[in-house]
Amino acid sequence: MTLVASKNPGDLITSADANLWTNKIQNATDQDVNLLPYTIASAIYPTGFTGTRFQNALNVLPSTGGLIVLRPGTITTATTIRITKPATTIVGLSMNLSAITYTGTAATAIMLDGVGRYLSGVELRNLSLNANGKIGIHLKGSSPNV
Repeated sequence: MTLVASKNPGDLITSADANLWTNKIQNATDQDVNLLPYTIASAIYPTGFTGTRFQNALNVLPSTGGLIVLRPGTITTATTIRITKPATTIVGLSMNLSAITYTGTAATAIMLDGVGRYLSGVELRNLSLNANGKIGIHLKGSSPNV
C-alpha cells in the first residue's frame, strides 16, 4: 500500500505524486493508494497482458480479496492462474473485449485453490477463457472450503 502521509488536507498533489500512484496501480504493484485519510484507488488494472502481471495482481490483493478489472485485450499465460483469496472478483469490460488464453502444458488454466483455506465469493465476470483443450477452471479443495 502506498501511503502519502506527508500531504495534509488542502495540500496540492503534484504530477510526480499522481504519476507514482498511476504507475503502481497499472503495474499491479500496489492494491491501494492512500492519500491519508482518503483511498484513491482500490482496484487493480493489470497491463501488459501477461500471465505474470495477472498473477501478481492476484497476489497483492489483501487476504480478504478484492477487485481486478481486465482492460480490453487478451492475457496470454503459459502458467496456471491461481486464485487463493476469498471474495476475489475478476471482471472484464466485455466478454467480447477481455479474454484469457491459456497456452501452458499443465492440466488447468485457472485454479480456485481452497486447500487449507476458506474460499468463497469468487467471481469471474464478463470475460472469455480459451483453455486450448485443458481444464478451464478447476475447483481445488473440499467442502465447505470451496
